[in-house]
Amino acid sequence: MRGNKWDPSGDDVDLSQFAKNRFFEGKLMTPQVMESEREYHTERLQTLARHLFGSGIVRGLGVDSPSDTDDGLEVTIEPGLALDGYGRPIVVDQPTTTSLPPANGDELYLFLEYDESAVEPVPVPESNGSGETVPNRLVERFELTHRESPPEESSILPDVDAIVEDDAAPETICRRLVDQYHDRHRRDVSADRDPAVYLGGFERTGSTGWSANPDAPSPRYVYDPQLLFGLLGAHLTDTDNPHQTPVTEPMESPPDDVEALNERMAKLESTVDALAEERRTVVRYTLRKTINDRRRFFNALSDRLEPHSGAGSRLAREVALSSSDDVFDEEETEAAYRVQLDDVLERAIEISDELDGVATESSHETYLQAVSALQETLEGDASLIDVVDADDTLSEAADSVETLVDVVPDQ
Repeated sequence: MRGNKWDPSGDDVDLSQFAKNRFFEGKLMTPQVMESEREYHTERLQTLARHLFGSGIVRGLGVDSPSDTDDGLEVTIEPGLALDGYGRPIVVDQPTTTSLPPANGDELYLFLEYDESAVEPVPVPESNGSGETVPNRLVERFELTHRESPPEESSILPDVDAIVEDDAAPETICRRLVDQYHDRHRRDVSADRDPAVYLGGFERTGSTGWSANPDAPSPRYVYDPQLLFGLLGAHLTDTDNPHQTPVTEPMESPPDDVEALNERMAKLESTVDALAEERRTVVRYTLRKTINDRRRFFNALSDRLEPHSGAGSRLAREVALSSSDDVFDEEETEAAYRVQLDDVLERAIEISDELDGVATESSHETYLQAVSALQETLEGDASLIDVVDADDTLSEAADSVETLVDVVPDQ
């Protein structure tokens, strides 16, 4: 063949000039002419596919774990598309279950290989009635095979130095990257290449089963233009931090005199004061929201309990009344909040006793767990955020309390 010459043994792959037919009036269209026309287009496409996209899975081609049979192995492969080591497309058009020879060891690795089948036999003209036939078409198919050793590891990531100067133009950067890649990866036009497409590795589990081998190499996938343009688009639209790298302000040089030191200290004190005020603002907002939610949920619980338990309704109303967000001053907000919660917890424990026989078993249990969690949090001197979380959980549990139907109210 001309063009991307290849030896089916895989020992020699190189490049040569393409030669195409020239058609003219009266040219004799022999089978040789038509065959050379087909080879010309096939070799051009395969050469471009191999050197521009490489080899690997393009889409689909998932495989289930093999299963042992009396005659060997049975494997099911899903539909998909791959490019083999020679740039030939391999198509699996529907889920296909294939029988393979038995595996001798405890590990196997599945590969997809290009194959052709001759179909549509037609009689040969001028065969003097001998019945000689030749295939009219060759259908490009696939063959699923397995090996006992994994494929050779080879990186498909470009080995280039992505160092960019601040004043470099985009065209300069692109040329530099391409030059590096060409020098390191595209100088040699000949390469030994396994034409098979690796699909995955499996290991034996027990005497009759197989499962995916977590230590096996991952299948290689083709980098198609849709993927590359997607990455480019995401990079161009992420103006904050496209590389997701930590961003730090440059270190200031140490002050070299007393006046500069005083200015630096004043700046730091101002920053600390601003952060402290920001924290106080967040704390006030969070506590106010938590307390308002607690007041609302326990008022609603009091209304639901009133027809069934006068004591439970009263206690829930007391929790709501004690849930005031205007008792905190600027300095002791957190301390006052914890004191308020101690009072809430005492009444919440009493409410849990009143819910016995009044609330559904599941909602009563949820409420008891929330009360217990709040008690453990307060006794353990937990952080403010943990205390607020336990407080919110209690309020949600109170809101989820469901009363039983036809409960006789307390006398």
